[in-house]
Amino acid sequence: MESAYNLTEYRYRFLKSLKEGQNFLFTELRNSSTGARYAEGANAVEGRLLEDLRKKVVQKQVTIKEIILGCVSTSFEVYNDEMKRLSNEVWELRNWLREAQQGKKNLSRELEKKGKEVAAKERIILKKDETIRKVSQDIQTTRSDTGRNMKNQSPIGHMTDW
Repeated sequence: MESAYNLTEYRYRFLKSLKEGQNFLFTELRNSSTGARYAEGANAVEGRLLEDLRKKVVQKQVTIKEIILGCVSTSFEVYNDEMKRLSNEVWELRNWLREAQQGKKNLSRELEKKGKEVAAKERIILKKDETIRKVSQDIQTTRSDTGRNMKNQSPIGHMTDW
């Protein structure tokens, strides 16, 4: 039972020091302009962890096997938590991608629909332009014909017909 207690205690201390170390590292990393502070922070966390392990070994006379098993167990828990976080992140990204693709499809459909509407309106305009052109030609032909007829008729001939 004592080894289980040691394992639980080790896990707690390891996770606590890891969390403190992460907070320390991230604040230092945000505040620094170089990676030197990051390396110092990593060394400090590593030193604290090794010091905790040394004290634990001296106080409790824990075997190396127990320490390694505790490290493996804690590492697996950290790995497992990280995998859960990453899988959630992947799931969220897939949903975002699916929504973006759906939005793209909708926009493509609307664009295609608008393109067809524009083409139909262009056809209507072309037909109306053609009709206007034909009517203009007919009017111009009629004007030229009436102009010729007027020239061919003499004004005197009309007066005698009365």
